[in-house]
Amino acid sequence: MAKKVSKKTNASLEVKTPYPKEENTKQQKSDTDFWGEKMVKLQDRINELELTVNSMHLKLNRVADRMGF
Repeated sequence: MAKKVSKKTNASLEVKTPYPKEENTKQQKSDTDFWGEKMVKLQDRINELELTVNSMHLKLNRVADRMGF
């Protein structure tokens, strides 16, 4: 499951990709599909956080206006 990538320089680089443990899959996901799905999930979580921060900002502004700040 781990790929070894060697550069032509003196150093070597080993890349380990953590695939999900699924025994019944006939075709394993490629690295781009695996990381693409991870990035989409991360983007969804960031969008949720952005909406939460935006709503907190609006509520804070509303409270500040009521207090006269």
